[in-house]
Amino acid sequence: MSVFDEKFNRETKLKRKISYSLRCKLNDMFERFKDDIITREFRATMATDPKKAIKNLKGSLGEESTLNFDSGSSMDYTHPWICQQYMLRYTMAYAFEYYVMYLIALRQLNEPTAKAYSFGCGSGVDCLSLAYAKLKLGYDNEVSYRGIDLKDWAEKFDLHQLSEIDAEYYVDKEEGMLAFLKKDPAYTPNILFFPKLLSELDDETVTSFCKLLKDLKSEELIVCVSYRGPETMSEDLKKACPIITALEEKYEREEFNGLDEIYDIFNILGSNERQLSLTDEDNGIFKFIGDNRGTKYSKIDGHFTIPQDIWEYIGVPGISDICANANSINDCQTCYLNDQCPHSAIANVDSMCFQIIHLKRRHE
Repeated sequence: MSVFDEKFNRETKLKRKISYSLRCKLNDMFERFKDDIITREFRATMATDPKKAIKNLKGSLGEESTLNFDSGSSMDYTHPWICQQYMLRYTMAYAFEYYVMYLIALRQLNEPTAKAYSFGCGSGVDCLSLAYAKLKLGYDNEVSYRGIDLKDWAEKFDLHQLSEIDAEYYVDKEEGMLAFLKKDPAYTPNILFFPKLLSELDDETVTSFCKLLKDLKSEELIVCVSYRGPETMSEDLKKACPIITALEEKYEREEFNGLDEIYDIFNILGSNERQLSLTDEDNGIFKFIGDNRGTKYSKIDGHFTIPQDIWEYIGVPGISDICANANSINDCQTCYLNDQCPHSAIANVDSMCFQIIHLKRRHE
């Protein structure tokens, strides 16, 4: 076997291992979630009285809890049931989006090593995405990752199992992302990653974070911001703009390179239509567009496959097993209880949008 074939086989096995880790985590979480007494009681009551089911659910989790994960407010991710529900709904969608973002980020870097810092890293799923992006691109340089969160999530990935990446996960219950320069002072990141975080930040935190950025020693920076969706992006941009403006006091923007290579990865199998597009070049806004929105991830990348039992339980058509009033995702989304009730899994390329800015330090 040639050296090339050996490398190809080794990388293929590693890709499968990373995506397999993703599915194994979901399967394990799913088994505990469906057997939880909160889940069992919720399903039983939903069949006869949805209002009562949601009222009881709120009582189980605490009356102050909201189950509308789209609201932008911070949830109690230290609560196992809430964390499991959230991750079962979003993990595949977010893992795929972050994978796309890291593909673009790695392709831009000129420095010999990639050093990512993830703010509000949650379960650490974006670290798996980074590892997969590295292998997908054949990125031979060293890659490291530091993730920080305000809360110690009830469910996390074991980042130390990723042999492809030097990874660390920090929890700071007092300062959260404001402690990032203290946790590892010698670590000089060149990728700043914000995974669905900005909607949860207040203006005071954003202002304090911007002040910290003056102490960054990085020569090059790729700023990656994942937004909740096109509908709320203008609102979340108000949090991102001060951060980017603060960085531009010392850094200037660089043009993107190698995007055609990235675009080619996301041509749907059997189709020539471009799925990913840089829709706002001035602001680095990327979106998934075209008639093929709604395509399953597995049609773009075969390793992103939601386990069938999870798909049937909280996806299509399994939503009807949770609620007697819903026979489809559409029924669930238009329900008058939609803003209070747990939602079905996101399993298709749909409303993804994100921002990437490439910066290089100015030297007067």
